[in-house]
Amino acid sequence: MTWDLFSGAFLPTTDPQLVSNPYVTQTEPTMARDVATFDRNGRTMSLQHFSGNGLPFPWGGNGSSTGAVNTSYSSNTTTTTDEAGASRTSYVNGLPIYLLQR
Repeated sequence: MTWDLFSGAFLPTTDPQLVSNPYVTQTEPTMARDVATFDRNGRTMSLQHFSGNGLPFPWGGNGSSTGAVNTSYSSNTTTTTDEAGASRTSYVNGLPIYLLQR
């Protein structure tokens, strides 16, 4: 989110955001990092995981991606694809109540 001086409000940004995920498990020797990207409505579009201590692109040179979760939105439909390539589609009505997941 970025601060808009003209409207005096936080606005969603489509720029990638670095997310620290320190020591995922107690035995993890390095700090993992994630890079999240968002659409104009502030919804998460992708979350890419990186191992190691180095910062991922565009903040550094760490290219050791361990996978990504991607999400797409279309009207009342949300489709999420996990690191293994399995996808799940969710539908909501106007309340919003989940109608079906497959």
